[in-house]
Amino acid sequence: MRSSARVLFFNRKMTKILLLCNKGDPNEDPWWITVGGGVQPGESFEFAAVREIKEETGVTVQQQTLRENFIGVRQATHIYRNREAQHFEQYYYVTVALNTPDIASFTDEEKQVIKEIRWWTKEELVRTTDTIWPSNLLDLWDGAESLQKEGKHLNMPVQKQNCIDYVPSLLAAPHMH
Repeated sequence: MRSSARVLFFNRKMTKILLLCNKGDPNEDPWWITVGGGVQPGESFEFAAVREIKEETGVTVQQQTLRENFIGVRQATHIYRNREAQHFEQYYYVTVALNTPDIASFTDEEKQVIKEIRWWTKEELVRTTDTIWPSNLLDLWDGAESLQKEGKHLNMPVQKQNCIDYVPSLLAAPHMH
């Protein structure tokens, strides 16, 4: 099982989220993911999130900020580079005043697999036919907005998701208002 720290990385007003386009295998379709990555031996989830935020955006965030902005956990099965992997992920959110991420700290692997970085609105996520991971990203976004407004933590149950059969259009319908 791979443990990962994932971060919903929002602009200051929480009207846009930063996602990275991952294309690790030329035979796979690309997919969009949140900022974050694997927890290294000896790291806490918060420390891994701080490290990944710095690597992928150039922004420095304090672990305490992430502890205060914990959203929930997810277990998922995902195929990456023709291997099926079990993931246990903890989700956090941050808001930042940033227009263009600084990718100078990308690791060698990130340089190989991250093909694009861009800001997305909720409307763009609803309309896209691209694969977005996790498939409940809009629900997580809504939860992060509630947390920020109310100053409360979510008690989200562990979400078990099989990402292999994900179809974006099935996710979009419940989020249209």
